[in-house]
Amino acid sequence: MRRTKILMVDSEENRSKAALKQLRLDGYQVITAANGIVAVKLAVSESPDLLVLDINLPDLDGFEVARRLNLIEETLGLPVILLTTKNGDKARVFDNHAGAINYLAKPYQYSELLSTVIKSTKISGITRSSLAYLSR
Repeated sequence: MRRTKILMVDSEENRSKAALKQLRLDGYQVITAANGIVAVKLAVSESPDLLVLDINLPDLDGFEVARRLNLIEETLGLPVILLTTKNGDKARVFDNHAGAINYLAKPYQYSELLSTVIKSTKISGITRSSLAYLSR
C-alpha cells in the first residue's frame, strides 16, 4: 500500500523536526521545505498528497505559495493545511482562496496535527478524485 506523502513547510525548524519524526513513525512519507520557493518546486516534482504550509515564511508567504500552486496544472487541487500563529490569520485562511481545506493554530500539539492530517487526507482523496474525473 502506498504511504500518504506530505510536504511540510514550516518556519519553525524545531517544531517541524519533531512533527516530521512523529509523522514518519505513524507511517507517513514526509518531505520538507524551509521556504516558499522550495515548497513550490517540491510540490511540482514530488507530487505530495497533502501540503502542511506555514503562513509566515521568509520569502513568499503561505498564501502566495498556495496561490502559485493553484496556477500549476500538476498541483491544482493539492489540499493545504495552513499553519497560523495569529487568530486574525484564521479568517484570512479561508477568505484568501488559498485552497486551504483546514488550518492549525501554532503552537499545536502533535495529536492536533495528526487529527487534521487524517481528516484532510480523507477530504483530499475525494477532492482529487473529483478533479481527475472532471478533467477528463
